[in-house]
Amino acid sequence: MLISPSASFVSATPCPVKVETKSVRDMLALGEELAEIDLLVVPLIGHGFDALDVIEALGATVFMGHIRVVASPLANRDAVLAELRCHAEPLGLRVDLIDSL
Repeated sequence: MLISPSASFVSATPCPVKVETKSVRDMLALGEELAEIDLLVVPLIGHGFDALDVIEALGATVFMGHIRVVASPLANRDAVLAELRCHAEPLGLRVDLIDSL
């Protein structure tokens, strides 16, 4: 899921928010438009990819937004988050991990 602009979540002035669901391939095909994305929500493990695949692919793009990884409750959540951040931070990407509902 791609969300932009993030300013609409904190602004008192109404600002339209655009939310889209795309495949990883379609998301990466956005090219320069990735610079407009403020928040990207991805599953920890998807069909044929995982969050680390997405993080590494985004590291080679203009994306500089925030990545929110969604996962089922994990036995060692802190270790998983540390691993995600270990891959994301050198690429200039911010990542957090939330539990799915």
